[in-house]
Amino acid sequence: MGWTGDALPFDGNNDGWPDLYITNMQGHDGYWENQKGESFVRKTFSVFGSTPWGAMGVHAFDWDQNGYFDIYVTDMHSDMSKDVPPILSEEKKKSDIQFPEQYLRSGGRSIFGNAFFQNNGDGTFNEVSDQMGAENYWPWGLSVGDLNADGYEDAFVVSSMNYGFRYHPNTLLINDGGKSLKDAEYILGAEPRDGGRTAIPWFEVDTDSNEKDHPAIQEVLHTNPDAKNVSVWGALGGRSSAIFDIDSDGDLDIVTNDFNSEPTILVSNLSERKPNLNYLKVSLRGIASNREGFGAIVRVQTGVQVWTQLFNGKSGYLSQSSFPLYFGLGPIQTVDSISIEWPSGKKQTINGPITSNQLIKIEEEPGAPTLERAIHNTPAKPNGHNHGH
Repeated sequence: MGWTGDALPFDGNNDGWPDLYITNMQGHDGYWENQKGESFVRKTFSVFGSTPWGAMGVHAFDWDQNGYFDIYVTDMHSDMSKDVPPILSEEKKKSDIQFPEQYLRSGGRSIFGNAFFQNNGDGTFNEVSDQMGAENYWPWGLSVGDLNADGYEDAFVVSSMNYGFRYHPNTLLINDGGKSLKDAEYILGAEPRDGGRTAIPWFEVDTDSNEKDHPAIQEVLHTNPDAKNVSVWGALGGRSSAIFDIDSDGDLDIVTNDFNSEPTILVSNLSERKPNLNYLKVSLRGIASNREGFGAIVRVQTGVQVWTQLFNGKSGYLSQSSFPLYFGLGPIQTVDSISIEWPSGKKQTINGPITSNQLIKIEEEPGAPTLERAIHNTPAKPNGHNHGH
């Protein structure tokens, strides 16, 4: 497959079976369609046409709330081809690739930057990253969550390099009602970092040692020939992140894992500033399915509005999660139902009215069909009562 750092199980062709998208840090990503639990068939180019060349993270979410899962892929390694000045308009462009084709082996089927594959609902996708504003510079881990609780999930992309490169801020993209993604890291306070920190001591060198020929040391000695112990600094930067309600106050917070430094914790004050905040948290408990319910699709519905999320326990590159699903509801205070498609094949509905601002614990109904029954089309047992706690 290649140099893989992240994988995404999700139902790409809406046939009820989880397919698999696997990133490749230098080369084509891979997409395999599930053949009803019997085998996988690779269909990368027939489904996507082209994929990012230097992918790091991948996440599936219904960004425009039309019931289908779209795919966001971050590509860091393409950005290593050429330095870009710290100008947002330049950082939002695809990479001006300088690597030769002999090295790339692209075959004309690579995207040199982030990709956003919008699901057409028929097993095909359109790549719309530039139209949406999903491009950024030096992206690594990707996390998704409704940070402003308006009903549309937003994205946080850990964006950086470290020693030898300039500092780059993390990227926070607010979902503008399923129309585009808006850069908001400085507006919402994710940047600048606490105290304006952009760099930390990276290593120390004794100028009397064999390492004195290091370029950074030579630069110091050029201005201060008597320097002895030299501290070389490098840019701060992370690799992964997770979004969850760390202080249980009803809004989502962000935790990043910084490389060679302590984590960064970004605590939201949305619940304080927005007293009419509405949300639901949904926690699953599998019976016939796996205990955590990983692989379940959860839909929250009211009137004609449906919010859809996939519970697969992932947060992008180098980050996993098992916390409750979080549904921002905007102005909605009561929902009509919560429905779950369990990995076992069972479909279950919890009927309302269900009031907002609470955690709903849902246990899979007894008698859910097993995967073996689903494969052989054996009739499932009659439904029991729904279990909602």
